[in-house]
Amino acid sequence: MIDTIDEHKLFSFYEETINSCCSSVLELSDEIIEYNIFEVFDIGVHSFLHENNLLRLLDKKLINSNVFELSLLIKKMYSEIENTDIWNLDGVKTSSKWFEIMKLCDKVKSLLKK
Repeated sequence: MIDTIDEHKLFSFYEETINSCCSSVLELSDEIIEYNIFEVFDIGVHSFLHENNLLRLLDKKLINSNVFELSLLIKKMYSEIENTDIWNLDGVKTSSKWFEIMKLCDKVKSLLKK
């Protein structure tokens, strides 16, 4: 079904996914942090950071090769911590692994603005 959406809508979902896991999310309430990370980001990282979708965005020049590679790294890093003892609100707030993912999302977000 994801193939039926156009690349601009796909990019919008991709951008929403990245924005939901930026370091600025830590400034929000616990409830909103959990929603952003464990709903929006969790769904989006598996769908919109999937290699096939990233290749579509790259092909249409909506992202560049640097953003493509960073996105794959974000997805890989997230997969490594998913369902571990840091896959919870406390982990998001204290774990260096989560901070690294957020830092990468911040970098992608800044690259998308260029």
